[in-house]
Amino acid sequence: MDQIPVHISRPNAGFTLMELSISMALFTIVSLLGFLASSGAMKSVDLNQRMTTLQEDVRSTMRALCNNVQFAVRRPPAGVLLPSNAQELKIVDTANPKAISFVLPSDMTGTAFSGVTTVQFESEDKAATGIDGGQYGNGQLDAGEDTNGDGMLNRRLVLLRPDGTRKVLGGSNDLANVAFSLSSDGTMLGVKITASTRLETGKTRMLQYTLTSNIFLMN
Repeated sequence: MDQIPVHISRPNAGFTLMELSISMALFTIVSLLGFLASSGAMKSVDLNQRMTTLQEDVRSTMRALCNNVQFAVRRPPAGVLLPSNAQELKIVDTANPKAISFVLPSDMTGTAFSGVTTVQFESEDKAATGIDGGQYGNGQLDAGEDTNGDGMLNRRLVLLRPDGTRKVLGGSNDLANVAFSLSSDGTMLGVKITASTRLETGKTRMLQYTLTSNIFLMN
């Protein structure tokens, strides 16, 4: 009698150890690439947000400064004298131009004026070596820098009224430097404001933004 061949089917064999190892390696590489891409995207978003904040803070400070200074009494034309109780806007120290002083008309007669008002840049941040822009400090509160004891690192533009009261101009406490200049005829106040922030605690990189503008003096 002829024998009929019988085929016995076997279940599919599983992955070999080599195949599993390769699969795990590929999965690890893909996961790592995905993590790096995600991390890079998050850092880019954070950097953009920080720069946007710096820009908004500097612009708000510039607007506040303009609102308070644009009506200051300026240098009169040649041959014209100011009233004895008036003072033209001036830079307090031309060698270190971080403060200006001025008076404002107090009525429409042109003969009455406010007391002397001062706008000055104040910073508790000391110069730091090994930091980007370290001549302006490192953007963090270090020992001995909290001179007014408020627990903060103050870096701001401040208006001092004639009665001694103070007002911070704008919403920024990240100002690294402010420099004033006057046009040759005294009608234009030049302002250069630089803001900075520390990118990472313990790191040396600083993010900076600088805005330069001119304020036309109206009086």
